[in-house]
Amino acid sequence: MESIQSKLIKCLIKIKKGKAPIGVSKDEVIRRQTSENINPPRKITNNFIVEEKHITNYIYYVIKPNNSSSEKNILYLHGGGYVYQIMSFHWNFIEYLLRKTNATITVPIYPLAPKNGVKEIFNMLNPIYNQLISKGSERLSIIGDSAGGGIALALAELQKKKGNRQPKNIILISPWLDIKLKNPNIMSLLKYDVLMDLSLRRFGKMYAKNIKKNQEYLVSPLYGDLEGLGKITLFVGTSELFLADCRQLKQKCDSLGIIINYNEYPKMMHGWVLLPLPEAKLARKEIVKVIQEK
Repeated sequence: MESIQSKLIKCLIKIKKGKAPIGVSKDEVIRRQTSENINPPRKITNNFIVEEKHITNYIYYVIKPNNSSSEKNILYLHGGGYVYQIMSFHWNFIEYLLRKTNATITVPIYPLAPKNGVKEIFNMLNPIYNQLISKGSERLSIIGDSAGGGIALALAELQKKKGNRQPKNIILISPWLDIKLKNPNIMSLLKYDVLMDLSLRRFGKMYAKNIKKNQEYLVSPLYGDLEGLGKITLFVGTSELFLADCRQLKQKCDSLGIIINYNEYPKMMHGWVLLPLPEAKLARKEIVKVIQEK
């Protein structure tokens, strides 16, 4: 049964905001990017060790608990439709992971569309991945939500193509798996999704600009090579339009004999794992369990 909290959040979104602001102009998207605060909040900087590092002109944070003896590493890739910066609910989830896993978490503030695209994002992420995997593949989990989930799976596929070692875990939260959103089953889900609609494709085009044919898996990892990747764990709600492609990923894995830890939660909205919901507590516990497994 759907929690009262979930029903309330959906109602508030419908009343206050409606669908995500996808129809805004490119200039407005850029203005919002430059005005948003990307820094970790005080509850993180006051309670954990935070290092700010740089790759070319881009920032990433390495955050770890004080006196941590854990050797586990997490690469966290935030969502935001490839155009919006990291937000407070992302930092809340990162804080939760820090406290529950005792892992060191790397948080890239990756370049965004429309000024940047897929090339710039992976030019930033590749050296970060190389640093983390060199510390032990069995120690590394990649976590991504929404657009970050798409990046996470694509990053793993890219590393396989390069002949690099895989992370132990690839944890996907409401992932955007096909940039074009062409699955016909999406149409029946639109009435349930309180946040998004098919105009999201516009952001996808901004991100995927100038993509080469043989690189399309980087923006639509659903169609990439899924064999030989790290263990995939996926969380999705039945009230989000990404459900259709998540189910397709599950079907592909099953047909290839790939084990996927697939978790589908009834009536949950997009990104629900990051929200203060009873259902999210259950999913978060499962995520921690996956990360801590030996």
